[in-house]
Amino acid sequence: MINEATFNISINESIKLLKEISLFKDIGPKKGGEYSSAFKKISKKNKHIELYNAIRDNLDYEIVLFDDSFLQFSYNQNYLRFAFIQNPSFSYTKYDYLKILFSETDLYGLSEDEMSAMINENEFEQFLNEQQTNSNLVYIRYDFDRNGYNPLLHSCSHIHIGLSENLRIPSSIVLTPLEFVFFSIKQCYYAEWKLYHESFTFTDLVTKRYNSKKLCPLITDPAIWDINEQNEIWIT
Repeated sequence: MINEATFNISINESIKLLKEISLFKDIGPKKGGEYSSAFKKISKKNKHIELYNAIRDNLDYEIVLFDDSFLQFSYNQNYLRFAFIQNPSFSYTKYDYLKILFSETDLYGLSEDEMSAMINENEFEQFLNEQQTNSNLVYIRYDFDRNGYNPLLHSCSHIHIGLSENLRIPSSIVLTPLEFVFFSIKQCYYAEWKLYHESFTFTDLVTKRYNSKKLCPLITDPAIWDINEQNEIWIT
């Protein structure tokens, strides 16, 4: 289990990383999982859009990304919960909107202010409201739950992909917030990750990943990492 200081430092490192990759938008008002009762109630229904709306309406997040997707980080002595909740609507920037209305030739050489002046804000807002729901929604959650451990049924340390409570991929390490962010953005923001990957030398990126991973404690306690679990597919 990581301590609270490591947890908080890792969140700050996550923010720095997200800024480097141009994915960061803002921090939220919640700290360490102090979420609303409305969110906790909705989270039991396993419905992505309702879950997202509850997070948005109650500001139940620690970090919001450029496309209004959310990151949550909960911490207590025996429990960790990290979650990535993707925005269910397609995210369009104002430049994306202009490319629908005009050709690349029309926009070539224009400054950001000049392009902004070409947009009717009311029409742009209506355009956003009319966009369809993203059918490829991604939800990723990491749990460390010492008290809920049940060998071969409920691993102490595990990752959920999607909202099914029964899809749990065991992990032999305790993830930090930064390691969870690395995992989530690589899976969900390929274009941004590729640009980030190519903006550093290979050695620099390997060093960043190594330094992040080595802060994740290895689980060696047989009381929460049964030898029989290690015959399954698991994340190391």
